[in-house]
Amino acid sequence: MKIFVSYSSDDRAIADALAVGLRQDGHEVFFDRDNLRAGDEYHARIRSDIGACDLFIFLITPGSVRSTSYALTELSLARQRWPDPSGHVLPVLARSTPQTDIPPYLAAVTYVQGAGNLTAETLANVARIARDRRRTAIAWLGVGAAVVGVCSVAAVWFWPVEGPAAAKPCYLSAQVAKDSTGRISPNGLILDIVYRGATNSFMVSPEGTASIHVGPLEAGDAPWAFEVRSAIGDSVSRHPVQGCPTSARTYALGEGLNVTLAPR
Repeated sequence: MKIFVSYSSDDRAIADALAVGLRQDGHEVFFDRDNLRAGDEYHARIRSDIGACDLFIFLITPGSVRSTSYALTELSLARQRWPDPSGHVLPVLARSTPQTDIPPYLAAVTYVQGAGNLTAETLANVARIARDRRRTAIAWLGVGAAVVGVCSVAAVWFWPVEGPAAAKPCYLSAQVAKDSTGRISPNGLILDIVYRGATNSFMVSPEGTASIHVGPLEAGDAPWAFEVRSAIGDSVSRHPVQGCPTSARTYALGEGLNVTLAPR
């Protein structure tokens, strides 16, 4: 993907480390303002790169949300392109910042928090977004091929047939909690979602929460499973699920952990 990283000049070291990791993962990254001359060329290049990027990463720090920060100008350009930031803008809480200072546009989506290695967690989220986009693209290709096929048949003979229901994405919020007998802290855990042989991984925040995406379920009762594991790979438990929950449901796992899944 083409990725634009917006940051405050005070946080260049963080942005540099993130850019290196993104490039190692095969992404094209624009974030180096030092190669641009001041003036119209500078602003035009910024607008061009934001207009061409697939993902806009904003490093949230006290400096980047300061009223005089150029990062806020970049954010306004991203907002003009994507009025809804979901799936397009990835906020990363790089330094502790008062919640009241964070623009509502960023607060509208779940942002990456540094429960562990900030760069690694950000790369994991970018990889998830890339996987979701590939799957969506493949799904649309399949739909396009199906439409072509149906139109070809209809040109020969019309026969009304009701097709299967379209695949629907399943977006959930998860809350991991420990009961009185629990021996494992909810902090630092990873929630794996397994569907049709593919696994998506989501970090659990220090508060025990995570926003997860199961994927486009091909049937209303499609089976999938979630698994909780530690950051070093030790599995806590796996639990099967049928379909996408339409209301909050709690699953009791091993080691005294409970996971509550709810639609979002």
